[in-house]
Amino acid sequence: MIEQQIEAHITLLKVKVIAHSVVEVKNLCASILDLLELHRIAAKYGSVEDEKRIVFIIPSLFLRDCLDYLRQQEEESLHFVTGVHIDNIVILDRLVKLEFEKQTVVFAKADSTSVKNALLELTRNGYRLFAYFHIHPGTGEPATHPSSIDKKLDELLQRGKYQAVGAIFSRDGYARFFTDGNYEVQIYGRGVQQIDDRTFKVVEPAKT
Repeated sequence: MIEQQIEAHITLLKVKVIAHSVVEVKNLCASILDLLELHRIAAKYGSVEDEKRIVFIIPSLFLRDCLDYLRQQEEESLHFVTGVHIDNIVILDRLVKLEFEKQTVVFAKADSTSVKNALLELTRNGYRLFAYFHIHPGTGEPATHPSSIDKKLDELLQRGKYQAVGAIFSRDGYARFFTDGNYEVQIYGRGVQQIDDRTFKVVEPAKT
C-alpha cells in the first residue's frame, strides 16, 4: 500500500519537475519522505505473531500535542484520533476536534451534530476513527482510571462499527489506554515514559 503511494508520488514528481513547479516539487518531496518514514516504522513493528493483534504506533510529539490540546482549558475535553492503517499496524497522528454540548471541570459531552460531521468527514477522506482521547481533572496516574460513564461510552463504541480505543489523560501528562481488547501501544520517539503496557507519561525528552 505504501509502496504504491510512493511510486505514484514519484511519477507525479517527474511531471512537476518537467513543468518547473518548484512549490509542488518541494511538497511532493516532503510527502515522499513522510511515506518512506511510515514504511520504515511499519516494517519495524510489523512482525506481530498474532495476526489479529492491532499495534497502535503513536509519535511522542503527537501525544504531547494531544495533551496540550486537552488541558488548554479547565473544563474536561475530548477529541477523536485517526491515522494511517497498514495491515495490523495503525499509526495515530491526526487530532480531530469536536464541538461540545456541555463542558464542566468533571464532565464533557460532545455535540451530536459535531460528532456526526467529524465521522462523515473521516469517511469522505478515506480515514477511520481509531481512538478517542479525553482528560480528567487531577494529577498522577490514579486520575487516569475510567469512570462508569467512560466505560459505558467505550462499551457502546465497541458494540458499534466504530471500535475505537479510549485513552484518558491527567493534567500532568499521564495517559492510560483503558479499552479492553487484543492490541498494544508503541510510542515512537523520545519524551514519553512507559509506566506499564498501556499507561504512559509525557515528559521532557533527555538532552543529547
